[in-house]
Amino acid sequence: LDGVNGRQSIRRFQLDRKFVQKYEKKAAPFGYNGLGELVYFRTYSRINPTTGKREAWKDTVERVVNGCFTMQEKWIQDNCLGWDENQAQKDAQEMYQRIFSMKFLPPGRGLWAMGTSLTE
Repeated sequence: LDGVNGRQSIRRFQLDRKFVQKYEKKAAPFGYNGLGELVYFRTYSRINPTTGKREAWKDTVERVVNGCFTMQEKWIQDNCLGWDENQAQKDAQEMYQRIFSMKFLPPGRGLWAMGTSLTE
């Protein structure tokens, strides 16, 4: 339990830094002559509370994937199903690749909220 509000603190899943760094220079495939990027920044990109800067696509994808796997790990641990960190890392990296390249996307509210205090 944390001493401030009496809630159980959650271990947060983190994608491997070396994996995420591969995407530092990659351009996001927004399309639609810039309209997709405009909609993304207007609707889904959040202000990073640590840096005070607006997220780039790679940051949003990382936040969403980390949030999904944090939630999944908590559920698996709470139900004594056995968390496999190596398999989770592999699956999270695949999810990151697919979202980054827009092969699949979570719902818009998921892009906006996942990985924030709203979902934890």
